[in-house]
Amino acid sequence: MMRWLKRKSLFYTVLYVLIMGIIGAILYTRYEILTEKYTQRHIDMFDQRIESYQLMQQRMLDSYFHLFLESPQIALIMEEASRSEPSVQAVLRRELMGRTEEMFRALQGFDVRLLFFHLPGSVGFLRVHEPEKFGDSLAASRPSVLLAQNSQKKVVTFETGKLFDGFRTIYPLFHHGKFVGTVELAYPFAALKNQAMRQSPGAYTFLIKRSVQEGKATSADINKHYEDSLFGSEYLEDKESALHKGAKGYKKGELEALLRYHQTTIQKAFKKGRLQGIKLLYKGSYSLLTLKPVKEIGGEDAAYMVEITPNHTFFADQWNQFVVLVTLIAFLLAVLMWYIYRFNRSVILLEQYKNAIDDSMIV
Repeated sequence: MMRWLKRKSLFYTVLYVLIMGIIGAILYTRYEILTEKYTQRHIDMFDQRIESYQLMQQRMLDSYFHLFLESPQIALIMEEASRSEPSVQAVLRRELMGRTEEMFRALQGFDVRLLFFHLPGSVGFLRVHEPEKFGDSLAASRPSVLLAQNSQKKVVTFETGKLFDGFRTIYPLFHHGKFVGTVELAYPFAALKNQAMRQSPGAYTFLIKRSVQEGKATSADINKHYEDSLFGSEYLEDKESALHKGAKGYKKGELEALLRYHQTTIQKAFKKGRLQGIKLLYKGSYSLLTLKPVKEIGGEDAAYMVEITPNHTFFADQWNQFVVLVTLIAFLLAVLMWYIYRFNRSVILLEQYKNAIDDSMIV
């Protein structure tokens, strides 16, 4: 009898563990699916917002180009400059500056930071944002300008530079059908960050690969315009749009602690090189980190757009729901199996008692 009870107890214990393992796996899969859908929805929303901001910015740039820069007067200045001596170019440069300076100030209100005219041969003619610099060759440092001049078509791209990393649009200029150079308009990530923070408060930054920037700028220029990134030594952050600048929803030092705590997970995410979201748990509160890779002209990953938003209670709610469901099912299953075990035990005991009575009657 005792041996039978031990075998039955072991059988029910194994069966209980097996059933709970299956149920637990199903419920955990459900938790993973729900949280993954929530994360993907947040990623898609971030991606769509950024693309929407860029589309609006691009339409504004195109409008300004067609209204003001694609003018016969500007084309004539560029045509004359392309075949003139340096002394004549200086006069033409001042004339072009006078025609575009006021317009550029208006563009700055829309976060445009760069208005740059290039002569054929990828030679810098006039930086309206920095007029004292001109005459430099851009063939080696600016592939986007080289592409626009060779193709004589508009080029829209992200590209790092010696002093400015931004989203650039380069337009060809023509005078009576003759190609006379290109003009470039560009805006930084800070323009997109300002728009994004209005829609979804959090922390935003733009990470530049240190190896890309060090190949173009001097150490002095890097120290002037960039700071070391909280995401590791491989990346730089533009001081104007650094992660801690304008961040909402985090107390002082929280972002640094959060990133240190999940440093290994984040580094693995960077190596994947794709749009993705990562949930980060720190001191009982969930944040969601979104990484959007940005490719430079030529297809090379050069930067990341980063968004960190706080207080994603959905993850905690779903985990608590998972724990409650597992606990409740485990309890109910234990009661059911205990009842079955007791019922079978009573049946066996009753059968043995009946057999004992029958045997005694026969005797």
